[in-house]
Amino acid sequence: MYKNLSRYLVLFLFFLALMAPIVHLFKVVRINYDLGAYFFYLGFPVACVFVWGALIFSPRRETIPFGFVLFFFMSIYGTILYFIYEGDVFDFFGNLSRFLFCSGMIYLFYLNGNDIVEFLEKNMVFYSRLAVLVSIVCAGALHIVSFLGGSVYFGLQNTVAFISLSYGLVYKRFFILSVSLLSIVLSGKRGGMLGALFMIFYFLFVKLFFYKSKYAFYSLMLGFFAGGMYIVFGKIPESIAHRFAQFSGSGPIDWNAATAGRIDEISSALSVIRENHYIGLWGMGHGAAIDINGAVDSTVHFSPLGLTMIVGSVFAVLIYAYFFCFVVKGVFVLSKKHGNEIYQVWFLVFLGEFLFSFTAFTLLQSYMLWLSLGVVVYYFSLNDSGGQRLKKSTDGRSL
Repeated sequence: MYKNLSRYLVLFLFFLALMAPIVHLFKVVRINYDLGAYFFYLGFPVACVFVWGALIFSPRRETIPFGFVLFFFMSIYGTILYFIYEGDVFDFFGNLSRFLFCSGMIYLFYLNGNDIVEFLEKNMVFYSRLAVLVSIVCAGALHIVSFLGGSVYFGLQNTVAFISLSYGLVYKRFFILSVSLLSIVLSGKRGGMLGALFMIFYFLFVKLFFYKSKYAFYSLMLGFFAGGMYIVFGKIPESIAHRFAQFSGSGPIDWNAATAGRIDEISSALSVIRENHYIGLWGMGHGAAIDINGAVDSTVHFSPLGLTMIVGSVFAVLIYAYFFCFVVKGVFVLSKKHGNEIYQVWFLVFLGEFLFSFTAFTLLQSYMLWLSLGVVVYYFSLNDSGGQRLKKSTDGRSL
């Protein structure tokens, strides 16, 4: 039963990730602003039930990993602070479920990672093709609505394209790679573009460092893609170029406008911390909310500061140290030539999603971030145990 629950979890998370740009499309074309919130508060609790259900029914019990202890403790710690500082009850349940989801994903992969990775590997081609199809259709719909005269905000959250982008990079599928990049650019989300660039440059840096001649081909092809974008779109589409206009003008930069109001959020959060140093150190708990331009808001898009408001700077630093440990260790994932391609794909997805989370507070709720981190956690748990926890992969080779 636990194996089926784990696989249903993967399918459900992938479904939620595919639906994310579709749901967000309704917001950026100004049809419905609340659909995304409804979608999250309905989908996320179900994902938590899947995760913890798979854990409860798992027949395996091993040493509890540090990541599970860290995030599960944060769920308890944030609850205690909530009763001290109070706050919005919806924010409380939202943040509590986030930490429970994160801790559960880490432990689930530590216990049953082989079954989940095996399932992911078997369906990787299908997932990648579906991801790139949804990505390019949603990005295209954005421009069609604009062309027809509709009011559009060019900032579609389309990070599901990271899956097909990673697949194209690792398995040398240049068409999928190109379409994935195109969909990310056309979506207009600067954080998404930054995440995609980080994935590509990290991948190329490691591959060129270890295998210089072979992966020089990627650099050449990506250069051709950039040149093609320049020619076909006259540099880049005007609607997307407008997203960078604040940085390219001759006058002084309005940083608050350039960052879509994030400077106001950061200033408000820092003001609260200056007034109460204990909040800066230990946080306000799961109900954390601050005054931003006269309105009480729980969202600080710059994730390190948003996390600090919830659990404090001490634990925020500890959480980010946990993430950065995998970012650095990822060199060892990508440095292998063959045999671990599925891990390379999901490590790159983790890189993109992690960097994107700095521009939008998705660190604790991105389904693909935690699915990809789970794969990476499992990969290093295999290496730490000398491969003794590994069974066999779907093709009979060592994963």
